[in-house]
Amino acid sequence: MALGVAALNILHRSSVRNVYTKSHVWQRVSLTLEIPRRGGLAFEDVNKPSEKEKQEAEVDANKIENCNRRQLLSNGLEGIAKSLHQKKRKSNAGSRLEENNRISFEHMTNAAKRFKISKKQKGIQKADGLDLETMNTLKLYSNNEKSSKAFDSKRKLEYLKLKQSDSLYGDLSLLVKSRKRRELKCKMVLEGKRLIKDGIEAGLSTDIIVFNDVTKLDDLKIDKSVNLVQVERNVMQEWSSVTTCPGLIGIFRKPKDMNKIVIQNRSLIPLPITVVCDNIREPNNLGSIIRSSAAIPTGRIVLLKGCTCPWDPKCLRGATGAQFRIPISGPVAMDELEELIPPNATFLVADNKTGRIDGKFSFCRYDAANYREMQHVVLFIGGETLGISNDVRRFITGFTEKSLNDTSVCYNVHIPLANGIESLNTASALSVLLYEIKRQLE
Repeated sequence: MALGVAALNILHRSSVRNVYTKSHVWQRVSLTLEIPRRGGLAFEDVNKPSEKEKQEAEVDANKIENCNRRQLLSNGLEGIAKSLHQKKRKSNAGSRLEENNRISFEHMTNAAKRFKISKKQKGIQKADGLDLETMNTLKLYSNNEKSSKAFDSKRKLEYLKLKQSDSLYGDLSLLVKSRKRRELKCKMVLEGKRLIKDGIEAGLSTDIIVFNDVTKLDDLKIDKSVNLVQVERNVMQEWSSVTTCPGLIGIFRKPKDMNKIVIQNRSLIPLPITVVCDNIREPNNLGSIIRSSAAIPTGRIVLLKGCTCPWDPKCLRGATGAQFRIPISGPVAMDELEELIPPNATFLVADNKTGRIDGKFSFCRYDAANYREMQHVVLFIGGETLGISNDVRRFITGFTEKSLNDTSVCYNVHIPLANGIESLNTASALSVLLYEIKRQLE
């Protein structure tokens, strides 16, 4: 019996220790091991703590509660401090950004005030801390210089120094760059001294000549009624359509009847040849075709719809002024083409694809056809990619069927090629064909 009571006391002590151990307070409980005498058990005395133990437990509980309160207070203050610190950092960053923007604005404002262009100086003065793009942007708003007249005593020429603030500047810029504007105003633009000289010698009426250096006007026969305009070099480069700017642009009035200009400049009787262009969309190729045709010379060039404009600056430069020496019709629709074809015509279609033989078309080499027996040769040439369209072939077939000459033949001529080359450049192929026809006819 005594041993059982001792075990109960030991278990009671361990449970009390475990309770206070979980609260991180070591509670020392010393219970008196009472062995009841005369067979009596004192369970109430074993389970019931003393007054001293109650006081110590209350003190420890108060300490734990105070400790927890201090910990919570400390954590709360720390969180509040972190939040305030983050807000302060954001506020400082915003204030620094505002300060930087204010400094940048003041810097740009001061630089714009210092940005001045002297009338005696060319180009742009470089302001502190500004790149070229910003300087050019500021120039548009700060350059209030007006155009002024000048006189070159050596060449005895009076001209206008054009500034961007002048309304004439915008008109000339639009005229040089816009094809629709040129067609509306009936103008043509020739760039470069050689082409301008050809236009003047051909008898075109000169309206304006734009230059960046007065020495560019040497060797030009300029009438006193021509308006001379000087612009800065960077403006001339902007207006130019070529990589290397020649520094000279001529604006001419387009005559209503160009055939009169052609007749004045034609020195030879043309051969009975009409060149019809189908889908020639590259201005340089069309310029070369016009140049080769004028060199033969052929009777006429007809452009079908889909071809580029023969008065495009690139086409004019590629033809080197040949537009003034050969009649050019079009672009015309297919139903208008019949009016431009003589009734005794023999049709030649330049095509290297042998699989496209059909109807009356006879396939032969370009030098095997007998051009001497042909009264008038109508040579069709197409673009390098698509070639002659099916609409052209249908037109030729229909025209020959309606013709009174039943013996008329349509030739599909080709140029033999080697070394894996499928086709020639359009202008090169036309030149080969035209000079073979000229050789036989002469």
